[in-house]
Order: sequence, then structure tokens, then C-alpha cells
Amino acid sequence: MSSSCVSIECSAPAPASKALEALIKILGLNDCKLQQAASPTIKVSTKNLLMIDGGSTSISATTWMGCARALCKQVPLSGLWGNDNLEESSLVEAWMESATMTLIPILVCDKTDKIFYQSVADFADKLNAVFTEKGQKYLVGDAPTAADVCISLWLAQACDKLSISDLPKETDQWVKALAKLPVLQGFFGATLKKSAAAPATTSESS
Repeated sequence: MSSSCVSIECSAPAPASKALEALIKILGLNDCKLQQAASPTIKVSTKNLLMIDGGSTSISATTWMGCARALCKQVPLSGLWGNDNLEESSLVEAWMESATMTLIPILVCDKTDKIFYQSVADFADKLNAVFTEKGQKYLVGDAPTAADVCISLWLAQACDKLSISDLPKETDQWVKALAKLPVLQGFFGATLKKSAAAPATTSESS
């Protein structure tokens, strides 16, 4: 019997919330039910069952990266946040921060701005450089991390919203490979329609 009881309250706006939903499933946090809200929030409360007064502690976050980090920290051995490897965890956080600044605005904005197309193209090229120049299969380390899960979903969603079907070849293959993982089945929706070596289109579809 565990000496502590953990409760997790998490909420975020759709469709970007799918990334947090995917992490919850991968981590097996079955008691965590993701709610829809205008902004991402999470509160993790831990109650010590061995203390007479029921002492408890809690942590909270109000950013996408904070929510993802708090979820992954519940199952450290998952490696989704780099485990105890400071270099890897720092890289996961750097990628997550970059994605939340670039892709999340596209997903939560009601309107479609022309600058969004260039933002997707530039970010896709940045990802592609990791796979081509550095020869990596994933963004950080030798296995998928929270950065791979969240960013691939957000990128696919951004492409769906903007009707972008062309991405750099390696980036496109990375997204599709993650989409085929059994644990992520059903999370990617329409995803990407075809592979292409050219950068993502930077003008609106006709």
C-alpha cells in the first residue's frame, strides 16, 4: 500500500490540449481527467497517509510547459522529461518553450494570420535540421520524450488548421512515425496528407 495519495487536476484549451491528453495516457495517469479551459493549468496534490494530521503538499503551474513537466514528473522512470539527465531535461524544456511560443498561438487563435504559414515553415525547418544535420531520430536522446509527443501533435494540428500538406521530408517522417505508435493511435486526426522534401507552404491554400 502506498504511503501517499496523489490527485491531479489539469485543464487546457482544445485542440492543443490533445498533447497533454496524450501524455496522461502514456504515463498511465488514469485518475487524471483533463478538463477544457481557456488556459492551461495543473495542480498536483500529495497527501501523506502516514501522518496523523493528513499533511499534504501541492504544486501548480499555469503554462503549457509547466503542465507537461508536472505530468511527466509523476512517473520519472518514463524518461519523458529526461529523467535525471540535466542536459536532456534542459533540451526537452527548450524545445517545449520554443513550440509553445510558435505553434500554440496558431492553435488557440480564432483567426488565421498569414504570418502563421511562415512560422510553421520556419519551425519545421528547425526540426528538420535536427534529423538531417545531427542525424537524430528524436528531438532529445534515443527515445521519444514529451517534446516529441507534444510538438509532433501541435505541428500536425497547425498543418491541419492551415491546410499545409508539405513539410520537410525528415520532419514529415518523424511526425508520421510518432502517429503510428500504438499509444498515440487516434490522437493525430487528419495529420499530414503527403510527404514532401520542400519546406511547408507559406501561402494560404486556394
